[in-house]
Amino acid sequence: MRTLISKSMLNLGLKLWSTNINYLPAAQSLYKQNIFSYIELLVKPGSNDAVSAWQNAGIPFALHAPHSLAGMNPAQRQARTANRKAIHDLNEFTLALHPRYVVFHGGLNGDINETIDQLNEFKETFPASFKNALIENKPDVGINGEKCIGSSAETIQHIMMSTGMGFCLDFGHAMCHAAFLKEDPGKIIAEFLALCPKTFHLSDGWRSSTKDTHLHLGKGDFPLREILSRITENANLLIETEKGTSDDLQDYIEDATFVKAFC
Repeated sequence: MRTLISKSMLNLGLKLWSTNINYLPAAQSLYKQNIFSYIELLVKPGSNDAVSAWQNAGIPFALHAPHSLAGMNPAQRQARTANRKAIHDLNEFTLALHPRYVVFHGGLNGDINETIDQLNEFKETFPASFKNALIENKPDVGINGEKCIGSSAETIQHIMMSTGMGFCLDFGHAMCHAAFLKEDPGKIIAEFLALCPKTFHLSDGWRSSTKDTHLHLGKGDFPLREILSRITENANLLIETEKGTSDDLQDYIEDATFVKAFC
């Protein structure tokens, strides 16, 4: 096994939504303490009035396009109009925040070819948001039993080759895919790593579960030490766990401390 990466070689990310202005004072404080290196902001459609607040935060950003539960589903043709509006709102954040990357999901209960067609269409219309665009792997089954697009390394590679996008490896989603196939998680993660991910998402969960739970680190049974050993040097690692309160980020501090304890 590789030697674990050192603290100085790891860029920890904090996941927030564009509507989470309530967390901004706490986030600014933690950033000044070097608890995290950047915020990955999920853009909720219709939240453009918050752009200036984030723009003036003094923190580096990445962005996450709206996912299906937030109003964007590129796998369904009938959703194209709503998807175009969601990308328009995302693009306003892109132009204001100059993100290091933008993550997209493949969609739910639809067709991968529709996903590819829509992403290519939006890439042409909104090139700024696709300059450093990444497609994220998903579990096979959504939280409400939906069929997710992009759960396997093969389907992610197909989207990458068809759109020119890079790859965001979500370890929790890869673990769900391994459970769905009843395969060795190490084998599944190795298949995804072969696609040269540009950034990583991390949470805990249960090895036997096919559904994502976003547990705090150390609260499930994922092989986190092994997972952390596979992350490349100088990588962006987003800790993607739930927030326990509406005004502070103490739970994030605990997760970040958990990661750094392995470094």
